[in-house]
Amino acid sequence: MTKFFDSLERFLLTAAARLGPWLAPVGPAYAIARACVRRLGWPETVAWAVGVSVEMVGIAAAAATLRAYGYNRDKNKSDPPAPTWLGITCLAAYLAVAVALAVLVEVVPTLVVWAPASLFVLAGVGYCVLAMEAGQTGREETVKAAKAQARADRDRAKAEKVRLEPVAVQPLPSPGPVFIPRWPDKSTFLADHDRTDHLTANDVAEMAGITDRTARRWLAAARSTNGHVK
Repeated sequence: MTKFFDSLERFLLTAAARLGPWLAPVGPAYAIARACVRRLGWPETVAWAVGVSVEMVGIAAAAATLRAYGYNRDKNKSDPPAPTWLGITCLAAYLAVAVALAVLVEVVPTLVVWAPASLFVLAGVGYCVLAMEAGQTGREETVKAAKAQARADRDRAKAEKVRLEPVAVQPLPSPGPVFIPRWPDKSTFLADHDRTDHLTANDVAEMAGITDRTARRWLAAARSTNGHVK
């Protein structure tokens, strides 16, 4: 049961946080519309349109100001700043128009003749909010493009550094001494009259780079020809 009430409480709090800010302007919009009908003599449809527009401009001004504030808080020092002061000015102007249309015309009826002038101020606030939103979008896109370009430059510089780094080449092992046989073939062995007569098969194999069996055949051939080539 406790878990159920905890879940219900979280749901109600979430619903209040989501719906409350949108329901809050209903009262001020109604107060402005009623004052426009009673003191200015405007039709109800026009009066409600004025009340809703005033609150919509207020919501937009608050959202634009918070967006600019968050951007300035998180931006780098090299990024262009957002004009938070303009958003605060728009909020102050919205508040002045709302109070003038909903309260002052009721308390000071002589101000009725000046009440329509506040709508021009409200229109100027709306234009400033539109300009703030457009400018903020442009700043964010510029910063995003600059970051992407800087990232691409870093990647390109890193790739260029890797390409230009010298490659360590391992030296080839020394081939060692080259063996040159004294007798490359049998005929050369038999024609060599400078060889000694006391050569063994092992000596011939080492000096000619052949097997012992082949060396014995060469020696046998040399004995059969008395050391001369037939």
